[in-house]
Amino acid sequence: MYSMTGFGRGKAPLANGELVIELKTVNHRFLEIRSRTPSDLSGVEPIVERLTRAHLSRGHCTIHVAFERPANTGATLHTDVLCTHIVQLQTVAEKTGVPIAALLPIAAQDPHIFHTAADINPEDLAHAAQTAFREALDKLLAIRRADGQSMVAEIATRLDNINDITARIQAHNARTAETTMARTQARLAHLLRDTAVTLDKNRLELEIAILADKTDIVEELTRLSSHVAQMKQHLHRDAPAGRRLDFIIQEISREANTIGAKTASADIAHLVVDLKSDLERIRELVQNLE
Repeated sequence: MYSMTGFGRGKAPLANGELVIELKTVNHRFLEIRSRTPSDLSGVEPIVERLTRAHLSRGHCTIHVAFERPANTGATLHTDVLCTHIVQLQTVAEKTGVPIAALLPIAAQDPHIFHTAADINPEDLAHAAQTAFREALDKLLAIRRADGQSMVAEIATRLDNINDITARIQAHNARTAETTMARTQARLAHLLRDTAVTLDKNRLELEIAILADKTDIVEELTRLSSHVAQMKQHLHRDAPAGRRLDFIIQEISREANTIGAKTASADIAHLVVDLKSDLERIRELVQNLE
């Protein structure tokens, strides 16, 4: 299981420098890619975007592509282009009488007199892009994997807490049902003790059963436990499961809300609050899982 937050940087050698690719990802519901690539490296952009879609399924991914030269080397002159400029400037100097030295700055303004990444063989550039991307991806995934494992461990701990809370709610619910029936019978007996009204025992038991059914939370507790077990199974799968986990959280939340609404027990209500606290933290973690 991977988180959606990470960073990776990769490099590959090229003539007169190296290609650098940086990948930065943060959580996002779907896969969204934003590439920042210089115009002279535009051929790299479709390559890295294709590779990104092949290896990532969710998250906002920002890709930076750059061509870096060693610090101790300057730009390399494009001698053929420069010589062409000089020949043309000599002609202008002869016709105008302006010294050629005064005209040379004009040639220097042409960006094409220096070699750029655009001059690199496309096949070499494509190969370098794949090499640099692979290094950046490996580093990115290492960070995402470590972060994901940490989050999965915390989610598992909080799911265990929810199971414990569910067991305590079940115990309280059993006692509450018995107490509710006894209290209802005692209250009716007290109200009717000075009257000539005779209770129909069968009807009384039926009404109490109907009341108990309206406040019964056994089914909700059963479904809640089932959702927790299902969520634990998905946590240990290699395939991305963030969306599925988010859906299961919604189901657990629905059951917890129903339990809180149906119960008349203050103890159970307090336990539901504790359960929702753990569930909210799980929700925050799952939103950053791929």
